[in-house]
Amino acid sequence: MTFRYNSAMSLPFIPLSEVYADGERNFQKFYLDHADLQGVSLPEIDLSEADLTSANLQGADLSRAILRGAILAGANLKGAVLHLANLSEANLSGANLEGADLSDADLSRANLRQAVFTRVNLTRARLVQANASGVLERMQDKAPSIQRVNFSEAVLREANLSEANFRWVNLQAAVLNNAKLMRTDLTGAVAAPFKDAKGQTHVVNFAGADLTLACLRKAQVAGDFRKANLNMTDFRLANVTGDFREADLSDALMLSTILNGSNFTDSKLTHVYLESCKLNKCLMPNGKAPSRDPNKFAGEPPNPAGKNVLRKQPTYTEFWFETFEELRALSFPMMCVCCCRPYERYETITREITTSGVPATYEVKLPYCTACLQHHIRTRNVEQWMKSLCTAPGGNYPAAKFELKSRGMLGGRYFFVLSFASQEYTIGFAAGNQLPVRGSKSTF
Repeated sequence: MTFRYNSAMSLPFIPLSEVYADGERNFQKFYLDHADLQGVSLPEIDLSEADLTSANLQGADLSRAILRGAILAGANLKGAVLHLANLSEANLSGANLEGADLSDADLSRANLRQAVFTRVNLTRARLVQANASGVLERMQDKAPSIQRVNFSEAVLREANLSEANFRWVNLQAAVLNNAKLMRTDLTGAVAAPFKDAKGQTHVVNFAGADLTLACLRKAQVAGDFRKANLNMTDFRLANVTGDFREADLSDALMLSTILNGSNFTDSKLTHVYLESCKLNKCLMPNGKAPSRDPNKFAGEPPNPAGKNVLRKQPTYTEFWFETFEELRALSFPMMCVCCCRPYERYETITREITTSGVPATYEVKLPYCTACLQHHIRTRNVEQWMKSLCTAPGGNYPAAKFELKSRGMLGGRYFFVLSFASQEYTIGFAAGNQLPVRGSKSTF
């Protein structure tokens, strides 16, 4: 049985609940904008690519429903049951899912921006490559503010959030123990201690979670990281008070990181640079307070003698672009921009510019290996952390730069400029984007 819908009408021709009761389950691409479906029971319904913009689904039973690619922007899903539902590639931006049950649901590649997930149950849910990024708003003559996606008190136990975009997210008292967060971007995440009605204090729970290559840059987190895998995790400029007992922080990136009050007893800090970090009232891997040399737990650097390292100011090759859209359309060789060997992560370079009084932020992600990022952020003994294949020493001379520049007599007109120190990477980049080795993609 097949039913048509009219996109110009606010409701389908036949009431959905009545047709469902007659045994029909296929409602793909139905138009249900602003529909009132509060409390309906529609398990196993197929609403793939349906338009449910601002629909009222409060308390609805949509367990095992197929909502793949559905538009649920601004929808009310408070207390809804979405157990085992397929929400992959769905648009949930601005939706309210407070108290909803999304256990075992699939939200891979879903748009979750500006949604509310307070006290939601996401146990064993799959959020691979989902976008739950908050919004950093910069208004003219006003201080910048962050509109955060709210996952406070959410249960994400054993959930798969690998490679998801959770920038600026609120994880206050969230439960993420044994979750998979490999390569997940948690830049600017906030997870302050939370005191419940009984007076008990709760922190975000990352116990046993896998945060390999995750980014907690500029995050402000009080959390339980016991036995977590934090190998190569990015903690630069973060403020973290954590219980890191028995956690693996090997090759973690630390720069001006505030770790006051953290417990690192029996943890692994191999190749971790703590010299620029604040360690007041911390307990180190030996269970004692930090000594004058907190890096004694890091072990030998990869290249203790600086063998075959030629440290000199690199020569850059520049590529100029008229618009940011041109730059965003570029492809980058899948190798580290510094040593041209297999990459592990992306380094985000951010630049800001004000045009006509309106500030704007631009970002570029470039592939790096963790070793090259380590020598890039270190201030002393850099040679010990460099490989003979590295083309830039880091610091003020990174392997790649992203800048906004004006050219000649054009004055206030800005261009987007990418510069590479490695000739090998330059040739690969130019060939992959059909660019001259020197010059620009556009004519001026």
